[in-house]
Amino acid sequence: MRILVAPLNWGLGHATRCVPIINYLSELKHEVVLASSGNAYHFLKNYFPKFELVHLPDYDVLYSTNIPLKWRMVLSAPKIFSKIKQEHQLLDKLIDEKKIDAVISDNRFGLHSKKIPCAFISHQLNINAGLFSGIANRINRKYINKYSQCWIPDNAGSKALSGNLVLNEYGFSHLKHLGPLSRFMNCPLNNPPKQNQIAIIISGPEPQRTVFEKIIFSQIQKYKSQLKSKVVIVRGMPGEKTGEVKTSLLSVFNHLSDNEMLRLIANSNLIISRSGFSTIMDLAYTGGKAVFVPTPGQPEQEYLAKLYHQNKIAFSVDQKKFDLMAAISVSENFLGFRQINKNESYKKVVDGFLATI
Repeated sequence: MRILVAPLNWGLGHATRCVPIINYLSELKHEVVLASSGNAYHFLKNYFPKFELVHLPDYDVLYSTNIPLKWRMVLSAPKIFSKIKQEHQLLDKLIDEKKIDAVISDNRFGLHSKKIPCAFISHQLNINAGLFSGIANRINRKYINKYSQCWIPDNAGSKALSGNLVLNEYGFSHLKHLGPLSRFMNCPLNNPPKQNQIAIIISGPEPQRTVFEKIIFSQIQKYKSQLKSKVVIVRGMPGEKTGEVKTSLLSVFNHLSDNEMLRLIANSNLIISRSGFSTIMDLAYTGGKAVFVPTPGQPEQEYLAKLYHQNKIAFSVDQKKFDLMAAISVSENFLGFRQINKNESYKKVVDGFLATI
């Protein structure tokens, strides 16, 4: 069968967590057609160079350095709905032209069809958007219910890594729990000893990705005489050709392969990153200590950072208050992530879905 897998371009997390599903479909000898936009498109192109790849319209939601995301989303709503409609119309053409038998959409709201089974991947059944939570959740429900199934990349109940984001308060009847998904699931992890090394992973939509990057480089310059650890920075720019650096004390990479990223995280005694859910799933598979700097104005990341801070697992700090040396020092008081066992329950969900075709 030919299966369309299409992650949203919102950082790289939606694309990276689709990797185990894409690999499994390929193992089952199905033909996988990939579709996305922006950095997610470049990631898929580099990761699966032999797979057919289709460009979808980007939602074009830009963060602002001054306007909170919830207000930005309100202002961008007409454009977002237009892009959702556009991708929905494009899907009808793709089904006929590419002979698509089923769709797996990671947070792309327009990729549903009555012609074929369509699954929607999301870890946000409950959207926290302040004053706009009510309408945001109504819209979220409306689109999720257009899909044959909704897949949750997390455990059910008290073992959920995403806390109350996945509580089924709205009575969805077509939910399937995949278990936590990480692109590291099929990579060998030999639990090497930690090195005197700090890994800083920069990711997410612009312009806040660049804002965070500038803060990081400024902090490294400020404290370069005090740093006692090697620093490795991954910029989260898979399509970028310039900006990489490699010295004895500082290495900067635009992007790393799964094995390289896994080795970096496993070897580092501290990870500094955004608190995106895909990053949390990766850390749950590798284990280790982390400092979270949530993307300003993104309620999901702010909630997850607070959740893990309160549970004494990972120190979190606002971007405006981030101080590199202070973060390194305070992180010593936190427990860090305990490595979870590999979970392949997602394969049963995929098998069940394919059986409906």
